[in-house]
Amino acid sequence: MAWVMNHNWLKSQLDAAAKVDFDGDTLKVKISTVTYTPSASAHDFIDDVTNEVSGTNYTAGGPTLDNVTVTLAAGVVTVDCDDEVIAQHASGFSTGRNLTLYKDTGTASTSPIIAHYVAASDFGNVSGDLTLQPAATGLFTVS
Repeated sequence: MAWVMNHNWLKSQLDAAAKVDFDGDTLKVKISTVTYTPSASAHDFIDDVTNEVSGTNYTAGGPTLDNVTVTLAAGVVTVDCDDEVIAQHASGFSTGRNLTLYKDTGTASTSPIIAHYVAASDFGNVSGDLTLQPAATGLFTVS
């Protein structure tokens, strides 16, 4: 899974007031449909993300990432987390297409988008559990 970093978030990391503490802040993944088009330069806060999915076992705003870690080894910084599972339900959703990683400040208009991922096809939790699983190398790496 290859995430695309949000340009506004990258710029904000150079501003001391806007830092994201990956293993201390609340990070979430909002799921939206194919009708939302991510923009790494125009969308800076989670309130810019429209057409969120809805259905049983999905909480508005998306699941909170658990056990986020930041490690440094051999010149590579790795951000990783546990898999997140959205349990199967016949009244779930089947139209997920976009994942948006963001820091949840408690206010949508101040919750910065960190990155987004666009899947090749729709996904959901109607037919079975939906597992949001980082790559074997972690959620993302910087070298």
